[in-house]
Amino acid sequence: MPWDHAMNVQDKVFRGGCVLTLSDVRPEPLIADLWIRDGKIEAIGTIPDLQDAEQVDASGRILMPGLVNAHQHCWQTAMRGVAGNSSLPSYLQTVHRKLAPKMTPEDMRISGLTAALNQLACGTTTIGDWCHNIPTADHVDAAIEGLASSGIRAVFFHGFPPAGPNGTAADITTLSHSKDALLRVLQGPLRQAGGLIDLGIAVLGPHYSIKDVAVADLTLAGELGLIASMHHSGGPARSPDGWEEVKMRQLLGPHVNIVHGNSFSDEELRSLIEFGVSFTVTPEVEMSAGHGEPITQRLLALGSSPSLGVDIESGISAEMVNVARFALAQQRAAAHAAAKTLGEPFATQLFSTSREALIWATKRGAQALGLDQRVGELSEGMQADIIMINPSDLNLAAAHDPYWTALNSSSHNIEAVLVNGEWKKKKGQLVGVDQAELLQKLEASRSRLVGED
Repeated sequence: MPWDHAMNVQDKVFRGGCVLTLSDVRPEPLIADLWIRDGKIEAIGTIPDLQDAEQVDASGRILMPGLVNAHQHCWQTAMRGVAGNSSLPSYLQTVHRKLAPKMTPEDMRISGLTAALNQLACGTTTIGDWCHNIPTADHVDAAIEGLASSGIRAVFFHGFPPAGPNGTAADITTLSHSKDALLRVLQGPLRQAGGLIDLGIAVLGPHYSIKDVAVADLTLAGELGLIASMHHSGGPARSPDGWEEVKMRQLLGPHVNIVHGNSFSDEELRSLIEFGVSFTVTPEVEMSAGHGEPITQRLLALGSSPSLGVDIESGISAEMVNVARFALAQQRAAAHAAAKTLGEPFATQLFSTSREALIWATKRGAQALGLDQRVGELSEGMQADIIMINPSDLNLAAAHDPYWTALNSSSHNIEAVLVNGEWKKKKGQLVGVDQAELLQKLEASRSRLVGED
């Protein structure tokens, strides 16, 4: 298959790097060697000479877990910038109702492939692709092929198209997911994806679907053992008592992910946290499009924390370090504002750090996607999804804090990216990618979809 990826990966030893494990149990940062064996982290520490292993000089470099982008609509990559000056209603009108129905399976494939390769180039090794523009099985298969052929790790969230034929509004609030359609994906396209792509369900949830649909979708997710992810960002509830119904039926848990969540009250957030639900914040999109104030600060006050996502490349740049910095700045602003209401000039509590923001962009994302036993930190036995950063570049040189350095890096500082122990970026270049051909196909898709509008 064109998207097969090597499973028997040569051992690699990274020598003398500054290792940010982001582990709760290992002291860090530490200068250490890191041994990769059979696609997993074998050991971190002082590694003896291994004759058959590839040796990588990591001295003066930062090694850390690959970033986890917990929420992105990859099908919108050929529409970059279309919604750059849009609020939520105009975005929905332009992207969902006007452009989405034009997309062919090939448009889906090239957008997904480009989105995933860009994530790898920027240090993201795992993505949650919330794919809600799949009117046919061919669209589904093409979207998965695009992800798989990139070599990224992903959860493909199977959704519904956002509009009907010719851009008419589609009442999908009354449609529940098909078990047969999900089983077809599990038994077909995902079996060809080399084990790097899992399936999830992009559900509307109690806020945006009728109660029976919310119950049916969450029941199906539990039956199939899939993550169910939903948007919740304001507007009138389609079923006002829907949340109480799914709580009563015990349909919530760590397998349920809520994106945005801006309109929840603190009590509602507290209740959902107690059920183990995860939250994904997309701060730049939420603030610019009008979803509401991101809930990072409120989650922290309740003893929880968010995962992070890019959301829409039609609206913003897709570098996860940008998202993490934006999330941190917004959280700090909210903390300072809360302190001022108490008569304090500045925040002293819940003032988050660069390391915490990196955890939101790694471990918390892995948890939201149900992958935290595989990725999100550097520990023995975890998959070797690793990035290497050059802190001596002009934009980072002289920084004394490696967490700050990693958080303030950019794609050109990411020297190397590995997924499952396999090189995806090496010496600053994507491996095995014909970028000229890729961009030619992306431009053809963009021109046909958007033209000069």
